Amino acid sequence: VVGRVSMDMIGVDATDLPELPLPGAMAEIIGKTITVDDHADVAGTLGYEVLTNLKGRYVRQYVESVQAAAPTE
Repeated sequence: VVGRVSMDMIGVDATDLPELPLPGAMAEIIGKTITVDDHADVAGTLGYEVLTNLKGRYVRQYVESVQAAAPTE
């Protein structure tokens, strides 16, 4: 990923992607593909610190997987 961090925001250059994302498209920052612990490993810290440093100005959208949403007995 090529981009630039400015304060607590990030811009990413998507020029070389096979299909350019539309404005407003969702991007996975933390999820199945890249976990909190993956970010922590790169930063040399703990996953807990990564999570606690996400300040209140960000919208958090928790998406429940189909498996997790299935009723259990």
